[in-house]
Amino acid sequence: MNKSIKVALVISVLILTELLATQLSRINNQKESVNVINAINKEMKKVFNDALITAEVLKEVVVLSEDSHISLEAFNKLSRTLLFTYSNVDSLLYLPKGVVTLVYPYEENKRAIGHNVLQDQSRRLGAEQSINCRKNMVIGPVTLVQNGKQAFILRKGITNESGFVGFSSSVIYLETILQSLENILEDK
Repeated sequence: MNKSIKVALVISVLILTELLATQLSRINNQKESVNVINAINKEMKKVFNDALITAEVLKEVVVLSEDSHISLEAFNKLSRTLLFTYSNVDSLLYLPKGVVTLVYPYEENKRAIGHNVLQDQSRRLGAEQSINCRKNMVIGPVTLVQNGKQAFILRKGITNESGFVGFSSSVIYLETILQSLENILEDK
């Protein structure tokens, strides 16, 4: 075989090998990207499912209680259990007639007590949609009145045979979500 043909063949093999290696690397990066995206989607579903479950449980306790009322003691006990079980949720609030009345944990959220979401321009639309459409509403990220943190709020309208009772709200801090995402990215 001619020396120039051998050199051309070796160069061709090297070029093909490099192209193949580049393609394989790209495929692996695409697969890794898909895996990371799937892990992020799964985690976000879990975070917002936790918010949905906690708001739903609080709503049901209120609806099943006498006069759609929950005592501070019962609210705190329930909230402590829910936040322990559903660790992605940072706070729970009960808003009879749209006014924040019960908060957990108390110290971190006490400044929200008395806040009327139906009179707050930045929260009223989502609150009204929750009542009128009878759907769960997620707003955010918003700056919380109680502590200035950025958060998402899942608000669930509570109604009974008499009509609108109030809201149950689950709060997820943006920093909690970002920490979850960081944990996923560190694991990949």
